[in-house]
Amino acid sequence: MRTLLCKSILANISNNSAFSCRSLSAATSSTSRKLVYNRDTGIITDDTSSQQLYRSIIGIEIHAQLAVPTKLFSSGPTKHHPDHNLDANTSSSIHDLAYPGTLPLLSKSSVQKALISAAALNCRIQELSRFERKHYTYADLPFGYQVTQQRWPLATEGLITCRRYSPPQPKTKGNNARNRGGQSKVSGNSSSQEDLVELSKFFDVGIDRIQMEQDTGKTTAVSIGGSKTQYLIDFNRAGSALIEIVFKPQIHSAHEAASVVSTLQSLLKYLGTCDGKMEEGSLRCDLNVSIYPISPSDFSGDEADPNNPFKKYLPKGAGNRVEVKNLNSLRQIIQSAEYEALRQTSQIINGSPTGRETRTFDPKSGKTIMIREKGGDVDYRFMPEPDLPPVRLNRNILGKNSVQEFLDDNLPELPEEAIHRLMHVYGISEASALIITSDRPAISFFVDSVALCEQELKGDNQIDTVTVSITIANWLCNDLFALIKESASKKEEKESLEGALNHPISVEYSNVSAEQLGSLVALILNETVSTTQAKKLLGVMYTEELNSLPLDIAEQNNWKLISNMDQLKSLCRDVIQHGKNAKQLEQYKLGGKNVRKMTKFFTGKIMAESRGNAHPELMGKALQLVLKEIAPGVEE
Repeated sequence: MRTLLCKSILANISNNSAFSCRSLSAATSSTSRKLVYNRDTGIITDDTSSQQLYRSIIGIEIHAQLAVPTKLFSSGPTKHHPDHNLDANTSSSIHDLAYPGTLPLLSKSSVQKALISAAALNCRIQELSRFERKHYTYADLPFGYQVTQQRWPLATEGLITCRRYSPPQPKTKGNNARNRGGQSKVSGNSSSQEDLVELSKFFDVGIDRIQMEQDTGKTTAVSIGGSKTQYLIDFNRAGSALIEIVFKPQIHSAHEAASVVSTLQSLLKYLGTCDGKMEEGSLRCDLNVSIYPISPSDFSGDEADPNNPFKKYLPKGAGNRVEVKNLNSLRQIIQSAEYEALRQTSQIINGSPTGRETRTFDPKSGKTIMIREKGGDVDYRFMPEPDLPPVRLNRNILGKNSVQEFLDDNLPELPEEAIHRLMHVYGISEASALIITSDRPAISFFVDSVALCEQELKGDNQIDTVTVSITIANWLCNDLFALIKESASKKEEKESLEGALNHPISVEYSNVSAEQLGSLVALILNETVSTTQAKKLLGVMYTEELNSLPLDIAEQNNWKLISNMDQLKSLCRDVIQHGKNAKQLEQYKLGGKNVRKMTKFFTGKIMAESRGNAHPELMGKALQLVLKEIAPGVEE
């Protein structure tokens, strides 16, 4: 039976539990009610009665910063520009700072990246879209409005297929706060397993629209003593190109929300349209969380938010949506969705359902905090952008005669397609295929390595493509990626940021080529070198002999298996008949249990004498032959 993935909130109990159980009043009387949230299904249960009360329903808005070198409407450099300056307020043009008299010039590369992203998300591409001004006042918004495409977006009606989120495994053994299944260890019973919703490995979520827009500056709060706070604004990212991806409210749980964001993050990184670094603000997530009653009889009949544009997608009885802004990790997404579902349930039990609110998440307390109430619809005074013509996806923008021609040339094989191909054509495991496809250059690296390895093994009919592929996948996913990660983690001697990587963890930055890895695996499979020797060879190729083939390095360092039977027998005789081992030979001749013990002793001595180069299996056979020659008739 499926392990419950849940967390409890104990009503009227102080917030001192070692397992982060939060304290919320869940009853108007003195009776405590223990609410349990299932992170997998989104169902909130009264743990005392095992009654399922509500289920969460979640919509997501994601702002993804496009990986282009200049701003959306100016030549100002972004962080992807080679001359980008990290110092605050050094990478903005006069247009980005709203100087009077400057005019916007649309970045063609931004439109192209946005189009590739939309196509990969199965959207309906609008060959004619428009920019408009969304007016609101904020200190980090120089113009006093944001240029966006809310009413005339670049793409609509998309669909993303997500793999269901798996919680990370604990790093330590013993009594952890969370067990292997992701369930909090709390006192009392958990939700009835009989009532669990059956969950598939994959699930689909609809996309309402993808729109292009410009980013704002970044505001940082700095304490200046006492209760005083100073707000510093950095306009470096102001005007950077964003795509806002608005998902339909078809997500039911905290883990499903994490799955959507994780899948999108991986896809955009794979496409090269966004670096996906949530910790740097390249990918920012807003959740819209509400709950609805499990039982139709619990529906009061009053619509909470009749003006909700996504009303048709919501279940009957769904409450007011609460927006949680600017989440920058999967952990925050899970915690905020969970907290909101439980908070809103507690509010309803107390007779005071939550209103429409905008909230932020506090990582320290694990709670959401209200920023402002939404008493009515905000009037953003949308108007068409008068300084920009409509965006026509023609040759001027795309460099091709049609959208389809552009996508044929620029949209790569998508990750799930690549996973299916690697598993079914090459026979590797799903786990290996997932690792390889997480780094797009690794796909061609793997394919090239397999082809080169098979070429070197040509004529050896005992080694098939599947064996070659599985072996290369193991060496790529484990050993080579480990070396790349180690290399990326080493700090540059000068001008390196604390905790920064020198380069991404990608085979694009590997010092070992596909040809070298393929040759190395060929040496392993034809038993020219052992696994231990191969690890040494890989390390030398990565750090020292960058352009040498593994066979050349193996011959230079005498890292080759001794497979010749005559050589092995000679080596065995020299060790067995050496004066230092005379006592052990006599002990062997006594027979019985001494045979196995002394055979193990001689094996160790022979491997040491050969410096680990003796072929283990063939050496074992040679040892048996030599022992029968020297001590015939000895039986175990």
